[in-house]
Amino acid sequence: MLPALLIGYNRPEHTARVLESMRDAGIRKVFVSLDGPRTGDIDLCARTRDIVESMSWMHGLEIRVAETNQGPGWGPRNAVDWFFSQVPAGIICEDDTLLAPDAGAFLSATAQDFRAEVPMAAATSLGAQAYRGQTSYFASRYATTWGWATTGEAWSAYDYSMSDWPQRRSTEWLVEVGGSHDFAEYWTNVFDMTYADREHYWDYQWQYAMWRHGWRCWHPRVNLVTNIGFDSAATHTREARSGLTALATGELPQPFVVPESDRPDARVDRWIDRNVYRTRRSLKGRLFRTALRRAE
Repeated sequence: MLPALLIGYNRPEHTARVLESMRDAGIRKVFVSLDGPRTGDIDLCARTRDIVESMSWMHGLEIRVAETNQGPGWGPRNAVDWFFSQVPAGIICEDDTLLAPDAGAFLSATAQDFRAEVPMAAATSLGAQAYRGQTSYFASRYATTWGWATTGEAWSAYDYSMSDWPQRRSTEWLVEVGGSHDFAEYWTNVFDMTYADREHYWDYQWQYAMWRHGWRCWHPRVNLVTNIGFDSAATHTREARSGLTALATGELPQPFVVPESDRPDARVDRWIDRNVYRTRRSLKGRLFRTALRRAE
């Protein structure tokens, strides 16, 4: 079983639930990185650390506590840097990613199948209901970071500052990645936001790095993570969102079947485009958008 990193801050109840889910998923070696408190968060941060230290089932628990508050961008980025300074590969969770019992075994098994263009696996499978294949997992263009695994070598390609985005922005690169101008328009807005406000994001930069290198991610045929962070205590996910909130989890069917192909499952990615990120418009919507462009 791969070691795991838990990134936490000031949500003791969430942290307890996620740690218990990691235990039930068979994970035993755990690294925990806790951000430092802001004004008013000292008690919650202390309670969170107490909960971590009370988990006696962990083997060789290692805790890193930031001296100051690093925020939702730098904090997770630095936590993952620290994790991969200790281990060559591992599972990464935040304090709102509740793992299903099969998630640890799945991520550890798929890590054995990392390939040159697939250096990541996600336990979250946003488009699992659209999958029609027979293998236990499949490749996707989407790097979903709710319970995921990668290697330190792959993480070394991560560029928090997205330094070449201004140059890439003026090209057709995103059209090539997603196959449509609607996709490119949506993700251009996301990357513009991230580039301008990097202190508040870390995961969009990882998606950017994945696409920049032409990499893909293994997704399970059954979703294995539920995000419990859609509440008032969250940084970015304070409201429920269709396709993301309260995702049901299941058991991975047996026997475990390894895919031969690492090409993205086009059906699943189209489903995610349309139903999660809304980057693929209906025919009526495309015609309307075309009319607007002609009128500009």
